[in-house]
Amino acid sequence: MDAEMMENVRQNEKYYRIKAGVSAKHIGEITGHCDSWIIMFESSVIKNLRDQDMQKIAEALGVKLKDLVKPAREPVLSITKEEHERGLKNLEKIRIHRKLTRQQFNAILGLSKAYFRKVMVGYSHFGIKSWWRIADALHMDLKVLIGRE
Repeated sequence: MDAEMMENVRQNEKYYRIKAGVSAKHIGEITGHCDSWIIMFESSVIKNLRDQDMQKIAEALGVKLKDLVKPAREPVLSITKEEHERGLKNLEKIRIHRKLTRQQFNAILGLSKAYFRKVMVGYSHFGIKSWWRIADALHMDLKVLIGRE
């Protein structure tokens, strides 16, 4: 496997792992390695993977091997304060457009009522996993939701 393809695997693995909420420790256990091994792979310290490790990683993440190898698009791995604010405004616009109460909208998003309320009034912020969950629930690209594209 050439360097570009391995870089795709590295980026896609990290994206799918974080999106699925799977820890590096879990991936390490599945592949028979320690959690620091997967972190070293994700940060390019470990340059290559064995085929059986790639297959185990794909299975653990619930993706096909071709999903790990395909050219990686730039995944959203962090959100700036400005993007967070734009995302919240967009969420409110979507809620109003759909004529939903905050409680109904929150039920669609699948977040706890307390967490949703705290974020909407400014006492807390959504983490990246919550933003992905929200985008998935709304069937939207996260980049569009937060105004990155």
